[in-house]
Amino acid sequence: MNKKGQISIEFVLILLIGLIYLNTISSAVIYPAIDSAKDVSNIGEARLAVEKIVNSVNELAASPGEGKKTINVFVPEKTTITCTGSAVKFSVQVAGNNIGSCKAANDGDDDHICSKSIAISAVDCTGFPILNRKSLVALKIAKVSGGTVSIS
Repeated sequence: MNKKGQISIEFVLILLIGLIYLNTISSAVIYPAIDSAKDVSNIGEARLAVEKIVNSVNELAASPGEGKKTINVFVPEKTTITCTGSAVKFSVQVAGNNIGSCKAANDGDDDHICSKSIAISAVDCTGFPILNRKSLVALKIAKVSGGTVSIS
């Protein structure tokens, strides 16, 4: 009877060691994959927000006369959206430094930033920058006489 008990305890211990080993190996693969998926999602949401801003500004700039438009854009976490007057740029802090087509600058400070700019019609950017919100942001876009488009 003692032999059966010893075999059962040995089997449970070996099984436990095997499960710990599998957990260690799989977590080393799963957690970076989760971080990469979050990074890709944040970059995609930031790109969509910037494209929506650019399209709205270009639409108003091309329309005759004056006009106003309010748009709502979702700004993901760890994202900054800026405007230079000739481009709208988003910067997303990412966990890795190689996410798809975006090669994040790694300047040695472990602050991986993925940035992209999209050209825009001449615009007055008073409502920028939009910083690290993870929320819905309402932007008012207006075209006044003289053709000047402003974002606030």
